[in-house]
Amino acid sequence: MGEIYRTAQEVYVWLGIGDDDTNYAIEHIEGQPQTHFDSHIFSMCVEKLFGASYWTRRWVIQEFALAQELTIVCGDV
Repeated sequence: MGEIYRTAQEVYVWLGIGDDDTNYAIEHIEGQPQTHFDSHIFSMCVEKLFGASYWTRRWVIQEFALAQELTIVCGDV
């Protein structure tokens, strides 16, 4: 698997089905917000985003370490 991630031009990480909370977190992380920033709401939404089952898998380390270009998405692509 390491060779696949190392030689891929781009690796997409899909965190699963999104919702309003994960969308809020991603839009503010990307720096293209459509909504007003609230640090308390942002904190809760990021916690939910990082609570996705994806982060419990071991191979995520090699995805992040070896990918030339990494794109994280949640919900509809």
